Amino acid sequence: MKRSIVRGLFTMAMFLTAGLAARPAQATTFHTSDGQLTPGIDNRGWWSATVSNDDFNDDCSVGMEAGEEVRNFFTFDLSPLSSEWVVSARLEVQAYFGAGDPTETLGLFDVSTNAWRLNQNDGTSGAIFQDLGSGKSYGSFEVSTTAPPDGLLRFPLSWEAVADINAARGGFFSIGGALTSLTSTRGVTSTGGLPREMLLTSSFGIGTQRLVVCLTTDLDGDGDRVCDLIDNCGSLFNNDQRDRDNDGLGDECDPCPDGESDGDGVCDRADVCRYVDNANQADLDGDRAGDACDNCPATFNAGQEDSDFDGLGDACDPTPVHDLAIDLLKASIVSLHAPGSGTLQVNVTVANLTVSPEDMTVTLAAERLPDGCVLGSSPRPLHASVSALGKRTVTGHFDIACDASPASGGHPVVVTAFVQANLTAHEISFIDNTGSVTARLIVQP
Repeated sequence: MKRSIVRGLFTMAMFLTAGLAARPAQATTFHTSDGQLTPGIDNRGWWSATVSNDDFNDDCSVGMEAGEEVRNFFTFDLSPLSSEWVVSARLEVQAYFGAGDPTETLGLFDVSTNAWRLNQNDGTSGAIFQDLGSGKSYGSFEVSTTAPPDGLLRFPLSWEAVADINAARGGFFSIGGALTSLTSTRGVTSTGGLPREMLLTSSFGIGTQRLVVCLTTDLDGDGDRVCDLIDNCGSLFNNDQRDRDNDGLGDECDPCPDGESDGDGVCDRADVCRYVDNANQADLDGDRAGDACDNCPATFNAGQEDSDFDGLGDACDPTPVHDLAIDLLKASIVSLHAPGSGTLQVNVTVANLTVSPEDMTVTLAAERLPDGCVLGSSPRPLHASVSALGKRTVTGHFDIACDASPASGGHPVVVTAFVQANLTAHEISFIDNTGSVTARLIVQP
């Protein structure tokens, strides 16, 4: 009797071991490049109700560009999936590029449009555009617009999505995407000042877009219905798979769920220098900007304002702002006998609009000389200093030489002057930094 029990246990152990050994080393994955509905083009792209597209464009942009909205889609060939049941699923896509708010909200939805029609994305279609952003929700996700372009975004799909995947086994399954955070007032302005809020843009048919699924036969050590092969917290129950910093480690088991960007071992939420390695967290002035990244380490300035972008904060910068302007520009009359030469004198008066003295450089240019006349030499950049709230005039000269061909009489010559501060700092405004005047060149026979 005992020998029979031992033999039975041995047989069962051998069966289980054989079963585990036969298991795949990676999760079941489907790519948009599988079963291409248009030969040579991945099963992904975008539709718009107003912007025409081309079937051979498999860019998967989503959002608004110059006031025109686009919604994207991903289609997967599930023909290898027939008898096994899916218990959880995740969409994984390469981040590419984003624009707009620091984060935008991407909504994923079911798609009722036939997979073949969906992937023939020529022209426009209001109906398909609407389909990609409505219906059953497969999930809503906050996505950073500054995520590394080569980073992988992971979107755990809802139970509704899992049910639809199971219903689509043996055929095609599609996911629609829309930015649900779009507004008419937010976003980085683009052509015409219209809002630009985009995710996953400029993919140009490359990178990763895949559907990863867990089957009933896959191991699930923590019982959260997410198989160990893709579970971002393999030993902790977290069926929502939330991963705020998108580092592949779920919030439930991530010691830094909001990220640890600089590798100094201090979580971003507590780090006084989020992007600079400063394990000691020194902060002399207590403004929550650590000494290693504080633009005024000995002066409290929590806002880190730096109006001139010179790396020195306004709170400790003796010249926090710079603003020069062309106040007056005069050019002499040049009279010469052709062939011959003459000198054009230019006087430039510069005003310093700030309360700090400034070193400056004035650059001169002359153009539109008549045919047959050339600049023999141009003045080098003019360097000078100007007092606080003061003015300074500098003078430059152009040598002009003409052959015998120019017509006798007066000819206009346009002279342009540009002034800038000598520092690497930025000025408040460059609106008045350029001036122009028309000089007169008189050619005599």
